[in-house]
Amino acid sequence: MCDINGELIGIIESSHDVTDVVRARDQLKESEERIRAVMDTVASAILTIDGDGIIQDGNHSVEKIFG
Repeated sequence: MCDINGELIGIIESSHDVTDVVRARDQLKESEERIRAVMDTVASAILTIDGDGIIQDGNHSVEKIFG
């Protein structure tokens, strides 16, 4: 902030706590890693398919079984 002469008389600062956002992001990453570990170690073929019927992901067994 400056006075009428252009001299600095103060500073305005704004901040917010992002702890919950960072914690949620970390938990999501850990969850995704656990799911990937399970998908990569099971012998069964596992696919994830979106609402339009498009395959989004598959494990190594899918590749072995279906090519």
